[in-house]
Amino acid sequence: MAGALPRPRLGLAIYLGLALRNLWRNPQRTALSLLTIVMATAVVTFLEAVNDGWMTDLRNNFIHSYNSHLQIRAAADQGQGPAIIRDPSAIERALEGHPGVAAWAPRLEADGLAAVAGSNVGVRIIGVMPERERHVSRLRHMLVGGRCFAPDAGQRVVLGHQVARTLGVKPRDQVVLTSQTPEGELRTGLFTLCGIIRSGSPQIDRLFALMPMAGLRDWLGTPDGITHMAVRATGHEGVAEVEEHLRQALAGAPLETLSWQEVDPMVGQWLRFSDAYGLMILAIVVALAIAQVSNTMVMSVYGRLPEFGLMQVLGTRSSQLFAMVAFEAMLLVTLGGALGYGAGAAAVGLSAGGIDFSALAGAFEFFFMEPVIHPRLTHETAARVALGLAVAGVLGALYPAWRAARLDPLEAMK
Repeated sequence: MAGALPRPRLGLAIYLGLALRNLWRNPQRTALSLLTIVMATAVVTFLEAVNDGWMTDLRNNFIHSYNSHLQIRAAADQGQGPAIIRDPSAIERALEGHPGVAAWAPRLEADGLAAVAGSNVGVRIIGVMPERERHVSRLRHMLVGGRCFAPDAGQRVVLGHQVARTLGVKPRDQVVLTSQTPEGELRTGLFTLCGIIRSGSPQIDRLFALMPMAGLRDWLGTPDGITHMAVRATGHEGVAEVEEHLRQALAGAPLETLSWQEVDPMVGQWLRFSDAYGLMILAIVVALAIAQVSNTMVMSVYGRLPEFGLMQVLGTRSSQLFAMVAFEAMLLVTLGGALGYGAGAAAVGLSAGGIDFSALAGAFEFFFMEPVIHPRLTHETAARVALGLAVAGVLGALYPAWRAARLDPLEAMK
């Protein structure tokens, strides 16, 4: 008795050949589907790169302009004045020798009032050690005019340019500063404006009054105190490790270690919003690709019903028909995705000099952004786009492949 005929086995090369042949059967439909996927992938790739460039500028400007990666502060206010760390030596011992710490600088802060001839504005008076500060912030490079950050600057002050404009003062003018000592006593002093800071950050330009720490200590009567220690890590990726080390090393001391996200939670929220925005754009593209692939493959399946019926009669398994249609859909998405990613990457390359948003610079400064955004194409972006397209290919192929596998061969051949 003769045995049943063996069912054919289809290798990868056969699936690839069939997929290419079937896509070429209707070049107009295939070209339209490819064009849709290419355009959607190119747009999402470019937008992701712009978003990454924007967020990188925001993070770097926020950290390096003044706030640093970490700040170590007193855990609670002491009296009515600023919270003072009387002996920062324990902090310095915890920072010394750690490979993740690039530099640190002590600071002394006090809220106060700047006044000139009837005009006044609230300021944050900050004392810095110039030789240490230049390693943790860019304040020195934002300064216009004068030797204001020299240790022997004396009774001199640097104002943010918005503060100076509000007061109507220019370098070499006299400014009256009023603040409070840690014991709650009011102090008033006359200072010479020796320079103006232009940072593009509202936190600095509209609020800061800087001077050498020695001068501020003498004025407020805090000869050895600081309000916080600013710490710069060797890289953004190592901040969590340094933070954990400091919290363990300073456990039991009345101190708290704040990461840059905790110093200003609004910046962290903007970064999370950026991630959500990127995922939302990618989700739209994935939905568009699913609809396009599914529509193309459904039309292809219904146009080849007699062929599928004949293949089943000749011994092709339903699972092989399913795999054939799914492979064809994945090939369509892969081709479109590769071409679209290449087009998006080319657009990013053409924008290497930056995209100028100077007309919106006044709005951008609230987000610590440069007026020129440099798109950045990262491995994470490529991985997100590839994963999104893979999901689109699989989901777009499911229904048409299932329909092809469920066909009745006799009905299909009629």
